[in-house]
Amino acid sequence: MEQAAELRELVSSRDVPADIAMRGRIVLWSSEGRRRKDIAELLGVSLPTVDRWKRRYAEHGPAGLEGDRPGGAREQVPARVRARVIALTRMTPPDGTGLSHWSTRELAKYLKRTEDVTVSWHYIARIWREENLKPHRSGTFKISKDPAFAQKVADVIGLYLDPPGGAVVLSIDEKTQVQALDRTQPVLPVAFAATEKCTHDYVRHGTTNLFAALDVGTGDVIGECRPNRNGATFLAFLKKAVKPHAGKEIHVVLDNLSTHTTSEVKAWLAKNPHIHFHFTPVGSSWLNQIEIWFGILTRQSIRRGTFSSVNVLVKQIRDYISSWNQAAKPFTWTATADEVLAKVRLVQTNMKKLVNNNAKWRNQDHETLGPAGPLATHRRATDASSESWPRWPIGSRNFPPPVPWPDHSLRPRHGTAARQSPPHSFLTHPHGNAHSRRVLAGPDVAGYLDLGGCTMIRPLYSCHTHPVPITTISTVTAVP
Repeated sequence: MEQAAELRELVSSRDVPADIAMRGRIVLWSSEGRRRKDIAELLGVSLPTVDRWKRRYAEHGPAGLEGDRPGGAREQVPARVRARVIALTRMTPPDGTGLSHWSTRELAKYLKRTEDVTVSWHYIARIWREENLKPHRSGTFKISKDPAFAQKVADVIGLYLDPPGGAVVLSIDEKTQVQALDRTQPVLPVAFAATEKCTHDYVRHGTTNLFAALDVGTGDVIGECRPNRNGATFLAFLKKAVKPHAGKEIHVVLDNLSTHTTSEVKAWLAKNPHIHFHFTPVGSSWLNQIEIWFGILTRQSIRRGTFSSVNVLVKQIRDYISSWNQAAKPFTWTATADEVLAKVRLVQTNMKKLVNNNAKWRNQDHETLGPAGPLATHRRATDASSESWPRWPIGSRNFPPPVPWPDHSLRPRHGTAARQSPPHSFLTHPHGNAHSRRVLAGPDVAGYLDLGGCTMIRPLYSCHTHPVPITTISTVTAVP
């Protein structure tokens, strides 16, 4: 009773600092039987804070509520530790850890266990933020091997940046096998302090194929869902897409799908000389603006949707297209063909350096490891599966020297400032959805390659004792 009275006097005194009064309330309310969870919520503190001050009061009495005096010198982390954290972050975790990538806590534990270096995961997280390192994120990438890559890039980007006067530019493609997925239980809606929730399992009611055409000049979209995808259905949709632009020159950007070059399509093009096809390079569908729209459609309408039948899915897609066209705006393309080609050449050069450096490393260690050892067996298996570049094993030594790169600050999206600022993101949309693909060209390169797609990629190099396939290169998905 005396302690409770003393605590009440403490918390109600005007001469007591607010932090000490708060600690007194923790102990007082706990003695009155309130739950620690309720105490933490009322005072806006964490559960460990509640436990700490209850323990301090039990051990030292009212004097324990004063806590430690601030102002003590903080222990400085040596620069070599920071450098070690950065180096390990940019490597794949070593063999024996069982990890595919680092987390802040796992890296802190690894440093303590193997090198007797004690740092907190908060410190590692701060380094990652400062250095813009994101090993917890991944994505995909691919470099085109089209021999006419440069010519096709210049052709397509020329249409985006400087379309022929009075002509219409259409970006056409198919989004195939769109699934009508229905959850096994009702979706729980958004609530206060709770996100939307749905079951992990689903029922698949079928698929549909979406044909879509984006007017590059206006942003309007024409779409149509078909149960199958072949040359006949593509030609039927193509006729529908060009019909509103009768009497105008029409330039169609599309990929290299076989249904786009059937004999029926070629015969129709011969009868309509005002329609011209412009093909993107092989493996470079990111150059087709309709692919960006497909990504927006997937995120905003399909991915989190629940569809009890294919007809429900088709209706949802039609409704989304109608809603889009009510306030349609064109994408803003800012990259020139020269900028794209220069960055692609930089990536190719640095990846070839990695391959050559790895080959040197393999030759240096061949005598030590022997031709019949497990490493040699791994190499033969890797080489056998590597039909062509870039599926090569990546080593851990002899990386190429650093290559400078422009500043990556966000650039303006419209007007003269957008054209004069350093190249950063090739394609943006007025609704706020930015889609850029970035490729880090080497282990010491701060530069990226914007490819106008939906992913950003960076390599995490192996610190294994043997080469690993190029699938070790990790990637980062860009979230708008």
